[in-house]
Amino acid sequence: MVNILASSIGSLMNPMNIYKTYISAGDKDISINTITSYIEYIENDFLIKKVERYDVKGRKHISTQILLY
Repeated sequence: MVNILASSIGSLMNPMNIYKTYISAGDKDISINTITSYIEYIENDFLIKKVERYDVKGRKHISTQILLY
């Protein structure tokens, strides 16, 4: 999980993208809920930081995908 996150730093990311990466690698034993939990654990350990996208003109956060740093 950390390797996948590290290789996509600064890219738009969501748990579904990570799930698709695992599926394409042949690992079908992981769920989206598990991936979401792992991301929260890794963020709580200060290894990554979730950043919400911000619409400057509309002055609000965009609730689609997030950036991970």
